[in-house]
Amino acid sequence: MTYDFDISKISQHVIKYCLDVRPGVHLEQDRVALQNFANWLIERYPALFETLLSGPNQCQVNKTFVLGDGKQAQMSTFVLAPRGPVFTVPKRLFLGRPREIQTDSFEAELVESLEKFTALFGGRVMPRIAIAHELIFDTSEDNSLDLMVEALANQAWREDLRNVQIVLEKVISGKHVVLTLRPTFQSQSGGKVSAPTSAKYGIIVNAEISVSQAGTSLTGEQIEDVLGFSSFYVPQELVAYLSSGGA
Repeated sequence: MTYDFDISKISQHVIKYCLDVRPGVHLEQDRVALQNFANWLIERYPALFETLLSGPNQCQVNKTFVLGDGKQAQMSTFVLAPRGPVFTVPKRLFLGRPREIQTDSFEAELVESLEKFTALFGGRVMPRIAIAHELIFDTSEDNSLDLMVEALANQAWREDLRNVQIVLEKVISGKHVVLTLRPTFQSQSGGKVSAPTSAKYGIIVNAEISVSQAGTSLTGEQIEDVLGFSSFYVPQELVAYLSSGGA
């Protein structure tokens, strides 16, 4: 692939902290505890958690981020997924242009949040945490599908491709790292009905970093270790690895 991955080309970066909880948490049985936890998040970290949405089929917290130029972006920053709680922290969002999100560092507070979660939901273990980074690298007007197809060694594989996805799995310092690359694009109107529509291309890179142990909860020390590794690896080491062509 001839594309030059660079930190300056990251147009969007969103992090999800995904926890496995056993036995599972269920809306019907655990609604009161979930609402108490959501309200605690809103009070404790207003920079990330703002509005509780609770109903028969959902329990989530949303946050509206003010981006400047009259732009806003609303995201669900806490949701209950089938495997457990998921916290979402945007670092940079693309809305017309890349926009930095000014939030407190949630990584430093995650262990406290998990301790609160454990206190409210007794008798459960958390055997796994996954930190999923989604980054979009801007390729401007260069078709990102074409750029990724260049990485395929076999000419026959390149012909007539309509999409491609590259998945790489590694173990680094005891952490399971899964990298997924795929092309994306966004149509851009010229602003008038008669104006031509152009496209802005990019490469989505998902980097999931996880640790797990069977049967028992991860310790606070283990969680802090993987959080530290995640901050170290993404984006600097990740970009260096991608730029090297995986060498």
